[in-house]
Amino acid sequence: MIKQSVQYVKNQAENYNRKIGFSMTTNATLINKEIADFLTDNDFNIIISLDGPKELHDENRVDINGNGSFNNTIAGIKALLRSRNVKHKEKSPLVFNMVVDGENVVEKYDKIQKFLDNSPWMPENIQVLISAIDYSPKECTYIKPQTKRELAYSENRMDPLTFWSDNVVIEKNKSLFSEASLNKGLHRIHNRLYTDKPVEAYGMNGCCVPGHRRMYVTVSGSILPCEKVGDIPPIGHVDDGFWIDSIKKHYVYDFIEEAKKYCKECWAVNLCGLCYTNCYDGEGIHYNYRHQLCVEERIYLSNLLSRYYSILEVNPEMLKELDNMEIR
Repeated sequence: MIKQSVQYVKNQAENYNRKIGFSMTTNATLINKEIADFLTDNDFNIIISLDGPKELHDENRVDINGNGSFNNTIAGIKALLRSRNVKHKEKSPLVFNMVVDGENVVEKYDKIQKFLDNSPWMPENIQVLISAIDYSPKECTYIKPQTKRELAYSENRMDPLTFWSDNVVIEKNKSLFSEASLNKGLHRIHNRLYTDKPVEAYGMNGCCVPGHRRMYVTVSGSILPCEKVGDIPPIGHVDDGFWIDSIKKHYVYDFIEEAKKYCKECWAVNLCGLCYTNCYDGEGIHYNYRHQLCVEERIYLSNLLSRYYSILEVNPEMLKELDNMEIR
């Protein structure tokens, strides 16, 4: 199916004189020479789910029989690297998505860094994206910004990745695996809305234009805004295209009316990266799912602002790298 889809897209791109690109997120367990060559020949950007060394990866990444998938994942990664080397495309960055969670997260970061540093087959031009386990959305009452209730919730809370990055000691000429994730956050601060006077309006936070950059097609043919959104109203169907009226209702008007109740009170509104994820159920807007995420986002942004201005005071040259950075 992937081969047929790629060929179809290539044909359409040629007919309409469009540039196209392919990307894939995979656990790499099925990548062999044939698949690796196909992905390389078609210049796929690959994101591979790899949670670190075997003991960490196999905690959650298991097959249908409960066996860890680490060995198969590594075999798939090596097949892809061999193909890129043979075809002289080894300069293409390899991206790992690592899901790290639990009480001993900082200790796990140490193990990940050691694993990457001590794997001689690992290329230098890797990028690591860090995320936590995404649990089902939960009902939560709204917590107003800069109130005693929020202070009690957020007191002494620090993003563990930032804490680890600021305190870890590594060998010379080694880079932290956390750099890509940290730079992604700093890039948002660096390119923030910057004005002399308070703005009179604010945008829809981190929300996308449904169907513009990506879409998620279910096995029944329904089209959703992306792969992260879960059980929410579809924006169309493969048989009849986009449902414009439904998009307007659910993802513009209903969202705006609900967001106005809360976002107008928030200092982080023009930095917020929260999107449609966890704002809906199968019937439509369900903003109570989002309230806890709002607090977490403000804590994250507050820590980012502190980190950014600390760098600005101590070593502003470091921030110049953000000028040419492109975040997709």
